[in-house]
Amino acid sequence: MRKPCIGVYAHVSSLDDSFGGVEVFTTRLVSQLAKLGHPVVLHALASTLGTAVHGAREPSPGRDGVTVFHPRSGPGFDGCVRENAEVSLRHDEQIIFALGIRDPHVYQVALETGRRLGRPVVSFVYNSLNERLFRAQLANRTNYLLGVASEEERTEFLAATHDSLRRTLRASDLVVVPTDYMRGEAAGVLGDTLAAHTLVNFHGVPTGEFTLVPRPEYRGTLLHLSRMMYPQALSKNFLWSCRLIDRLHQRDGAVERLTLVGAGRDDHVVRDYAGRLGAAGAVDFAGAVPQHDLPRVYAQSDVLLCPSMMESSCQSLLEALLTGCVPVVLDFGGSAEVMRRLGLKDLLVSPVEAQEGPFTTVVPRIEHAVEIITMVRQEWDRVTRLVARAAATAAEELSLERTTDELLGEVRRRGLLGAGGSR
Repeated sequence: MRKPCIGVYAHVSSLDDSFGGVEVFTTRLVSQLAKLGHPVVLHALASTLGTAVHGAREPSPGRDGVTVFHPRSGPGFDGCVRENAEVSLRHDEQIIFALGIRDPHVYQVALETGRRLGRPVVSFVYNSLNERLFRAQLANRTNYLLGVASEEERTEFLAATHDSLRRTLRASDLVVVPTDYMRGEAAGVLGDTLAAHTLVNFHGVPTGEFTLVPRPEYRGTLLHLSRMMYPQALSKNFLWSCRLIDRLHQRDGAVERLTLVGAGRDDHVVRDYAGRLGAAGAVDFAGAVPQHDLPRVYAQSDVLLCPSMMESSCQSLLEALLTGCVPVVLDFGGSAEVMRRLGLKDLLVSPVEAQEGPFTTVVPRIEHAVEIITMVRQEWDRVTRLVARAAATAAEELSLERTTDELLGEVRRRGLLGAGGSR
């Protein structure tokens, strides 16, 4: 029996988009749905206008048999909805999955299309209150220039993002969040509406792409990886990682080196900061690393630093863990929940509020982080055994294959997808 077609409305530019965590998860989920036998149409709502103007605007076959549609995004919002609705109707999409970012455009288009066509919409939500509170401290002066926000601008930003998120949550037939931490936030945003339509389903990783690599001894190779380095935001805490390596090198006999992986505007901010600390000699700047090359990067590293307060879930944490890389994680947000679930609470670093330039953020307590790195260094055999057990648990419980099956099963149980919705 032919399985129902699934439309995926997403903040991606193509099936190869790996610019950020949302993009990586989207492309993984789309490929997994297709492997399960579902016809899938990817509506690439972050693709540039040039894609539609100079290339074929009609949907075209993509990798893994997924059909990809690059819209013109207009004219007007009605035009955005109309062109996507035409494709959804033509391909007989029975359900729409919406995977967006803080900007509500993807959700708005998906929800209005679903309303017009009478199709259920499942919205995947990742934007935590921590992210919104931090981002409220910045203001767009132009499309390319960020500045420090006034109190009035902060209030306006928080009210607007809260309102748009609330509308998305209320209008969706099902809301999918990666952690209980995020489900609690969704319930708080809804306020006067019970959040019974909110499902916790962790965004799994394809375990077959990552293999456990034995590390007989501690080499002191630390890794800080973000798919999008954005120093103006400072929220990924790259500057904190530079301070940590500097503090470690103030100890006698420190062996640690730090590799920073990521690329974006104003990368020189981090380079200059490391130089001013005097830590530049212990920091390697790897730039952007293609998705297919990440297993090698993880295998060359002993410790993955996850100091960002932004994480509602952390795919890089699991990717690194599956290779045997030791995650040292800020005890804040959804990634801390995942660490506890995997029995790795001893590798969580307590948080503290800090100022990074004009911005307030949350960072790991650096002395606690030094204690944990020292413990990892001195108890390497015990720690690697602990990590291997956690990796086995993650491979069993949090694989892309298992989490996708669980997602489709719940969608069917709620009557949003036909009986052909899973294996």
